[in-house]
Amino acid sequence: MGIDWEEILGDNADLAEAWMDRALDALDDLDSSVPPDEPVDGWYPEDDGCSWDEDEEIEEDESDLEELTWEKKRMLLLKFGVPENAVDDELRQESDSCAVLPAYRLLKPMNDSLNFYQDVYSSMLKKEIADRTLDTKDPEAAALLHAGATPETVEKFAYKLLLDFYRALLHQLDDHTTGWEFSSVFFGEEIEKCGYGRLMEMGPDGQPTGRYLMNLSGKLPFSALSKAPNDAAPLLPF
Repeated sequence: MGIDWEEILGDNADLAEAWMDRALDALDDLDSSVPPDEPVDGWYPEDDGCSWDEDEEIEEDESDLEELTWEKKRMLLLKFGVPENAVDDELRQESDSCAVLPAYRLLKPMNDSLNFYQDVYSSMLKKEIADRTLDTKDPEAAALLHAGATPETVEKFAYKLLLDFYRALLHQLDDHTTGWEFSSVFFGEEIEKCGYGRLMEMGPDGQPTGRYLMNLSGKLPFSALSKAPNDAAPLLPF
């Protein structure tokens, strides 16, 4: 049985916009300033916080520049959080035009934020209710709870909004030829001569490799990639 969000939200339906603002804030984790020649865990602490020292010369072992083996790629995907029984199938999608590891490197912060709204957020709301700090720390959630929603329902609502937002954005980055450009501004001879944007892999040397990050919108959440014995894993937690 589905959840009647309109009944739950009532006069607070406009608070959905505030949740989308939170989703946009979550994208701040995707810092485009990360140098491509850093290791997977990239960031390292310095006295003035977490930053890159662009002037510091980084010495690389010659072995670090060798092509990653299948097993090393598997290890990285597992480290990113891809379910073990889905890793090999994902790696088989790699080709001269499709880059798999960079796709999951990009998606991991998004998947982590989804996990927060699936595993942590409702407990945090209950703690803030007990501490009498919810109205100050999370007024949008407080309004929903005052309207009769439970912490678990608010958590599922936030999760769904964030997942829908990520998928819509990633679908646009995947491919601009699948019919999602509905506005009339996208039709006509002029727009056919206009370029469009897609995500391309950057190599360790900082140069584009010619391979693209594909089908991103279908890879979130990572848990949905896991294969049940005779059935697909559910896409949402409700």
